[in-house]
Amino acid sequence: MLKGLIASAISVVGVIYAHFIWDIVTPVNCYMTGTFLIGFIALIGINSKNSLLIIDFAKQLIQEKPLDVDRANPRLTDTLEALFFLCIFIYIRPNLRR
Repeated sequence: MLKGLIASAISVVGVIYAHFIWDIVTPVNCYMTGTFLIGFIALIGINSKNSLLIIDFAKQLIQEKPLDVDRANPRLTDTLEALFFLCIFIYIRPNLRR
């Protein structure tokens, strides 16, 4: 329960920070419309899911296989890297203009 709350809080902060960076970097203005809020909530959900996935997978590696944190981290990164890049691509690709 506590992991989910922490992951959600960090996700909200990260999404708000990314929104401000997007406004600074691009000339496109992002207004708070209904569609924007749906994407905002979806991105928070994706980030929370990924955070919980990292925590649970790291915990599983440490408990099931006698690995310390320093050895579990590279294995965790190798395993979940493709999943995270796929999630990022799925979110960013529709927003790119041709």
